[in-house]
Amino acid sequence: MKNTGKILIIIGIIFGLLGISSVWKDYTYRKASVVVKGKILSVEIKDIRAKYGNYYLKPTHHIDQHLTFLRDGSMDTITLKSNFLLYTKGKTTKNPNPIPTVEQLMKHEKYVRYVPESKKNETVFPERIDINNNREYVAQHRTSFFFNMVFCFVFGGILNLFFRTKKSIK
Repeated sequence: MKNTGKILIIIGIIFGLLGISSVWKDYTYRKASVVVKGKILSVEIKDIRAKYGNYYLKPTHHIDQHLTFLRDGSMDTITLKSNFLLYTKGKTTKNPNPIPTVEQLMKHEKYVRYVPESKKNETVFPERIDINNNREYVAQHRTSFFFNMVFCFVFGGILNLFFRTKKSIK
């Protein structure tokens, strides 16, 4: 029980180092990567209704989008696979089917972020491909999570060290 405060502080420092490492990796990926505009070639919407016993579960729709983009001077194709779970509260009188149509999905602009061949040695994620609806990069790791953990463990350790009760020896 005597070393609990020290252990909490050490765990907090470890979380801090992990947080700094994650932020640095995301920073190097963002600096090494480039963004190109992709074009959606085709969209396929599959209605999957899973049966459980005698009743059907909430319908799930698999949406496959085939996307093409210019990668290092040549055309590359990638398939985006996503699941769209149709909740009953998503239905309204104005929109009885909240699933987007093929035409709506074809109109969306997609931006592809990838690391060019010449900069693959500058980042630890040379094969990562991010696809967004805008050109902005969304970090994979939330920095607030790691620094909240640092604060909690270090603060708990300090509180434990300064306010622990000392038992008297009889």
